[in-house]
Amino acid sequence: MEVNELNLIKQSYRAIRYHKRNTLLFFGFFTILLVAFVFINQLLQIQHDSNRLTQSKWNDFKEISAFSSTNLHEEIIKNNQSVVSLYGKYFVILVLIAFAMFFLYGLVTTTLRRQEISYMKNIGLSKLHIFKHLYTELILIAIASFLSVTFVLCVMQNIFIQGTSQINQAISKKQLAEQELVFNQVTSDPQDIEIQPAPNKKAIDGSQMFVTFNEHSIFSNKEQDSNLQKFSLSITESFLILFLICAAATLFGSMVYLSLYFKRMVN
Repeated sequence: MEVNELNLIKQSYRAIRYHKRNTLLFFGFFTILLVAFVFINQLLQIQHDSNRLTQSKWNDFKEISAFSSTNLHEEIIKNNQSVVSLYGKYFVILVLIAFAMFFLYGLVTTTLRRQEISYMKNIGLSKLHIFKHLYTELILIAIASFLSVTFVLCVMQNIFIQGTSQINQAISKKQLAEQELVFNQVTSDPQDIEIQPAPNKKAIDGSQMFVTFNEHSIFSNKEQDSNLQKFSLSITESFLILFLICAAATLFGSMVYLSLYFKRMVN
């Protein structure tokens, strides 16, 4: 690493310690949004895993309900699409919120530090160097937030995954409850003789089997992947997405102010 880059990191670190209020504000915003992105990402992964397991149970259901007809399979597919679409909307809303927050942060921060920026401009530093200085500060704070969130969530991994799994299960059931399910008994001959249940076994008809399957099996997909490596990758993906949004929004907010500020200095 070049000496200039080391000096840039040292200067940015000093600036972070000096502007403690801005540092804590950015750290708090970034941490909360990062957890929110991880949460949405985890919900999507759990829904995809849950749908895959549910689809695998469909053959079992067809076997125990050979004399029944239902639109359950079609509704399961629609339900999965509906839930994934809902999470997609949440993701878009979260992206817009993150962009707006970091845009305002970039605008407000450059406004409050205009004297410092003016000093760097007067001693001959270029706009590029000023932006590099400001961005290095953001990178250092973002990395600190990423490491903190990764450590906490990995320690609480099982609790976090179980919580998101329960939330996803509740949302899936609510979405399915709004759809119209059809269940009909089908017999090939009206004269068919009813088959008596085996001794010591509780008799249940097709509709009871359907209700039991729906309530206790179809959404009870508890075999969620709690692999640490996969979970860490999910956090990393969320961090990269959030940091790209942060970089673009902060740059836009800073450029809006600095462009106007430098223009007034020239005039």
